[in-house]
Amino acid sequence: MTHSSHPTAREDFELAVRRTGEEFGLAPDAPARQRLTQLPMELWQHLATVADADADGKISEAEYKAAFAAGLLETPESFDQGYVPWLTHPALTGLSPTDWDTLLTRLAKPRNTQRENVLHERRGAAGQAAPGPGRRPVPTLGDRVAATLIRQRFSLPAKDIAELFEVTTTTINKVIRETSPILQQVKDVVTPATPLAALAEFNNYLTAANITPTNKNNPTL
Repeated sequence: MTHSSHPTAREDFELAVRRTGEEFGLAPDAPARQRLTQLPMELWQHLATVADADADGKISEAEYKAAFAAGLLETPESFDQGYVPWLTHPALTGLSPTDWDTLLTRLAKPRNTQRENVLHERRGAAGQAAPGPGRRPVPTLGDRVAATLIRQRFSLPAKDIAELFEVTTTTINKVIRETSPILQQVKDVVTPATPLAALAEFNNYLTAANITPTNKNNPTL
């Protein structure tokens, strides 16, 4: 984030993209240049949505810090390789990879509406960040859906799901409470599975389904 005397604007992202493209010799119509342009501009759009509290088209240092402290800077793509490789396995979600991607697409709009409501409340409170030690881990959309489906399908205790995602039980309960209604809103039908009472049973299920955790969030007993 730039110094507070120079708020960040869309033009800063466009300039950075142009300079990078030129540095690597990418023509404006080259696929690599278009992809290079797409990602930063999507990032700017997200930042503007969650952090530009006064809607002036610029993000000051104070606005950025407030959004950061409130945990509003993550996107569903922020940690795309985080929990997705195994916690969204069809044996856990009950969905094929194609159906999973479709579900996330359908949920994006209602989830964004939820986030906008949070932003509205925060701005109504003069954008004050809650006191505390700083930003805590914030589940992404994929995490939210995976956690909720695991809870709904297997009835795994919230404290165990929280351990899988390395967040607090309070956070995972909030995630499930917020995600369940938007799943209902898009009329997602959850396929029930055999209930699992603890992480030990969850681990046994992973083994039986040939699922190998591939990141640091391995379930612990």
